[in-house]
Amino acid sequence: GQTFFVEAAAGTGKTTALIGRLLALVRQGEAKLDSIVAVTFTEKAAGEMKLRLRSEIETALGEAERGGAEYQRLEEALAQLETANIDTFHAFCAEILRAKPIEAGIDPLFEVVPEDASKALFDRAFSDWFQQTLENPGEGVRRILRRRRFRGAAESPREALRDGAAKVIENRDQIKPWKRPSYDRTTEIDAVFGQLQHVAAYVEHAIDESHWLVKSLRAIARFVNEIELREAAFGDRDYDGLEAELSALSQSADRHWTYKGKKKSPFEGDIDREQVIEERDAAKIDLDRRVNSLTPT
Repeated sequence: GQTFFVEAAAGTGKTTALIGRLLALVRQGEAKLDSIVAVTFTEKAAGEMKLRLRSEIETALGEAERGGAEYQRLEEALAQLETANIDTFHAFCAEILRAKPIEAGIDPLFEVVPEDASKALFDRAFSDWFQQTLENPGEGVRRILRRRRFRGAAESPREALRDGAAKVIENRDQIKPWKRPSYDRTTEIDAVFGQLQHVAAYVEHAIDESHWLVKSLRAIARFVNEIELREAAFGDRDYDGLEAELSALSQSADRHWTYKGKKKSPFEGDIDREQVIEERDAAKIDLDRRVNSLTPT
């Protein structure tokens, strides 16, 4: 007569406890088997549950007084076992839908697609969508296609889009509209690149090229110089391309961002080493933050 929530590792007896509970409900007349629902994830698990329940009912029948009330309840349960709602989530839901197809607004002859066939259908549908989208990609797709790596994962832009589509399907029961963050992309990109330019400019005042802090700034300066040369050659700023480059820079495993070197300042004049490190670290934090906010959704 109580509700239980059981959380335990595999092989610790959850199914045994569940079958014991089902059998107790039937033996004591608390419920009939045709009014009980027991669902699980796989057909194998559901089949094993039915087999084990049958075995337990047959054992209980041998122990019960023949002709008594408990015996009759167990006999009835045994007869109901094959049609009992002991199945997978999919199969149970399918039975409800087949019983009410008009109310559900579906074809009563529908079939539950097996997982392997479902994957093949999804792959085909995604491939068709992707080929059509390439003819005139929207901003989000266009930006993702420019990225070499997406969100740090070692996957192609196409795979990133496919994973996104799979997540949309998994969450298709969410009826609320997607919330898109509001930001000015060009302003965000200009700001973070401006910070990198500012930090990279310190290399012009370096007097000790062997200093590890200078080596760190040289790496940043190389990135900045490549972008500036490209922009000088082509004119306008390629924001899709620069966004992709900034994303790659943010996600790279280069350790130069942590180089500090010896305490003696490697710069001419009164440029403070600690201040440069502080500005470089702040630029990296801001780079990561802005790149994350720019992730296409």
